Amino acid sequence: AMLNELSQCKAVTKLKVMRCLITDKGLATFLKKQFDSLRTLFVVMCKHIKSPAEIGLCINIRDLKLDGCPIEPSTLSSILSGTTGLRMLSLAGIEGIVNTTIRPLSKCKQLRALNLSGTWITDKGINYISRNINTNLEILSLTRTGYVTGECLARLSKQCPNLKVLDLCWNNNINFHDYVALREALPHTLLN
Repeated sequence: AMLNELSQCKAVTKLKVMRCLITDKGLATFLKKQFDSLRTLFVVMCKHIKSPAEIGLCINIRDLKLDGCPIEPSTLSSILSGTTGLRMLSLAGIEGIVNTTIRPLSKCKQLRALNLSGTWITDKGINYISRNINTNLEILSLTRTGYVTGECLARLSKQCPNLKVLDLCWNNNINFHDYVALREALPHTLLN
């Protein structure tokens, strides 16, 4: 009901909802009226958001956070294909995120910050990212992604020259020697 009232506003540029009972239908109704003006959309830990394909219609979104929502991988691919102007994308804790899900990111040429913490991404996905969206990427968070190795991150360090922050907390596949090698390869990058 609240989103329905908000959609009556002339030009909503930011919407942040967290741990609420919003549904795909409710979000879709809002987005259809605000797709032109919306720049920031944060939908976090909303358990009823599973297939919000209308987000892909919001071509002016620059910052998108869908952390912890049970979004279907096919819907996520559709969203990423439509929101090519993204600067920040956070998909933390979405279990359906796998290597193939992130392929549409190659169209996001302005992407500066990417959070894939707690996803099923592997070396193959990180290699894809480093080959296809490496130019502007400054922040990459891979916390709790236990399928990424130090060898893969060594390649990433060579292919992402603008990387300023690399968050690797709680990754069992990355050992002390990997951190030392990354520190040498990325002397100006903050490693967590």
